[in-house]
Amino acid sequence: MRHMLERIHSQEGDLNSKKIEIAELQKILSDARLAVHDERQQYMKLKREHNAMVGQEREDMRRVRELTSMNSDIENSSIMSNYKDCRPAEFNQSLFTNSAIQESTLSKAGKKKTKF
Repeated sequence: MRHMLERIHSQEGDLNSKKIEIAELQKILSDARLAVHDERQQYMKLKREHNAMVGQEREDMRRVRELTSMNSDIENSSIMSNYKDCRPAEFNQSLFTNSAIQESTLSKAGKKKTKF
């Protein structure tokens, strides 16, 4: 009889430990489901943003082609052929060079020093 009680008590302990293990596994499974749901929501959000950006890129490219076409039409038109570029060659070459910018900065700095 005593041996039987020990066996029943041992089996109840095993049963309780299995119930605790099942509860822990169910909690882990629930957390995993929530994580999958969150990841799916994030994926859908990123997919919507991507699709919006692709649409915007297509619109931008259409606009670039339109403006390029308009620019080439203007350059090829007879109106522009009647005009001659009369700007000095020095002006065209040094307008956006670093040396022109540096010279401008240095001359401004020199003028400030002479005021004192």
